[in-house]
Amino acid sequence: MKLERRARGRWVLRLLPQEKMLMLAVLPRYPLLPPEFHRLTKDEAHAAKLNHASQLLVEAHDKQRQQHRQAVQTFLEDASRFTEDEDGALLSLGDDEVEWLLQVLNDIRMGSWARLGYPQQREDGHYQSVENLSKKNALDMLSIELCGALQQQLLEILHPTD
Repeated sequence: MKLERRARGRWVLRLLPQEKMLMLAVLPRYPLLPPEFHRLTKDEAHAAKLNHASQLLVEAHDKQRQQHRQAVQTFLEDASRFTEDEDGALLSLGDDEVEWLLQVLNDIRMGSWARLGYPQQREDGHYQSVENLSKKNALDMLSIELCGALQQQLLEILHPTD
């Protein structure tokens, strides 16, 4: 994925055919992050005191999930979103849509990580242990890596280091 151009609040991204296919394959997995993932505190004693605030957080996340789920559906159904050419596809996104896409990819990545039992990575990038990896949940491992790669590419486009 590369930046083709940016004009009038629109980001036009060039995707290889494989990148487009993978993005469209992973987005329908949204949402994966369990609602209980977001907590105000890990301290159980303190959490009881924050019960009302915690409920407000859950409600806010639920509303956001519903909005994002609808936006994912709209994104996937919008045939004009991508413009095909001989080099792949151009994807046009507004500033707010880029932020939304990063949030959706992060939810899928973190939700997949949670479903696998929060496996840790070594410095070389290999996972220390994934005891419960099976044919049934192998898509979660692939989603972690794919969403991470897509997020990294988008962030490098948004914040170039050159």
